[in-house]
Amino acid sequence: MLEERNRYFESPSGRRGMNTNKRLSVHHIGGRSGSRAFPVLRRFEEDIINVLYDADPDCLAQIQERNQNLGSELHVLPYCLGDACKQALFNINYDPYTSSLYDPNPDYNSFYSTQRDHDYIFSEATRVMEKRRVETVSIDYIFQSKNVPMPPPDFLSIDTQGSEYDILLGAKETLESSVVALVIEVEFHPIYRGQRLFGDLVKLLSEQGFDFVRFLHTGELSPFRAPIGLRGEGFHIWAEALFFRRIDNMDRIGDELRRYVMLRKLAFIAIIFNQFEYGLQCLSRCRALGIQDSIVEELEDLSYCKFLRDLETKMKGMPVVFPETFASKYTFEASKARFERCFAHTNTGVIRSIKAVLKPIPILFPLLKGIKQGFIKVATAVKSISLKRYSEVEALLISYGLKSQAETLRENRVVQSQFCE
Repeated sequence: MLEERNRYFESPSGRRGMNTNKRLSVHHIGGRSGSRAFPVLRRFEEDIINVLYDADPDCLAQIQERNQNLGSELHVLPYCLGDACKQALFNINYDPYTSSLYDPNPDYNSFYSTQRDHDYIFSEATRVMEKRRVETVSIDYIFQSKNVPMPPPDFLSIDTQGSEYDILLGAKETLESSVVALVIEVEFHPIYRGQRLFGDLVKLLSEQGFDFVRFLHTGELSPFRAPIGLRGEGFHIWAEALFFRRIDNMDRIGDELRRYVMLRKLAFIAIIFNQFEYGLQCLSRCRALGIQDSIVEELEDLSYCKFLRDLETKMKGMPVVFPETFASKYTFEASKARFERCFAHTNTGVIRSIKAVLKPIPILFPLLKGIKQGFIKVATAVKSISLKRYSEVEALLISYGLKSQAETLRENRVVQSQFCE
């Protein structure tokens, strides 16, 4: 079955291309909860290969159960991932979700967060209840061995309580040859002894050709526990960080077909995470490759490729409108004058002069004022109604179940269109 799904394509030069996996291969390491960082998208699940890893065999049945009805091809693997193949001790903690290859840092024992019906104290949650001897393997080793029934990741997410940096060290070849996007749990404080922090991961991934995009979620802990009524905000301790492969970095992929497929996958992932313009740039690079129409059409049986094709069609009918740029709006002199009070009131004197002329005529001034306000209200209402209708692109997103992405586009369009002719 796998061979049928990952069939070979003819490359534009007529030679056989690499065995290019067309479907989206989504891998999540640290899958105890059964969830993944890539969103569940019902319209696209049949074209997703869903791979989850966890070092604790006790949670594998739960992972299997929570994912079996998604419609994606599911693989649950009992691997403890690291930077190399070696023996290690794995801590099973009081809260198993905090279990880690790293020991908890006692400097953070007093830190806590407020949950709905209890206080979550770090020292309680991370108390080590059992140490298990495990064999760690690297991602590169897994896919170099070719003994796994799934392709390497296109999208990789890691949530392993401190060992994320190590796993990335053991995935350098996979990152270079396969991965186009990542979501990594990062820490700003060393809540586990010896762990690497956010800046270390940004540097490592930057060297591998990936840019930090944004934080998807952030987590807080307060350093001291006060009674109810005396509690404020906590420290930012951790976050889920989104990374995209640099588009120019794709040029390292020598096989044009593989590069084309990877760019399409990155375009789709970028749009899913509301990075619409990044996705459009990926699509533009795809068109520049000049892949044969027959090969492009062969990809259309996948839902995400059909969506991208429909999107490109709808975009052709969109009006091309841009706001003014800063340099077109302000001369250098005007730019400097923004910081001078007199510039902000340049037109004030003219307006006051007009008012002075009209005020002696008791009826005319309020009449003209009312007419002006009426015109403004009507024009504003008409424009607002028109802008708030879904565009064809936004309607297409909704039809594919991407409503939040459509709302992001619409909100930006409505706000920014107010300042365009």
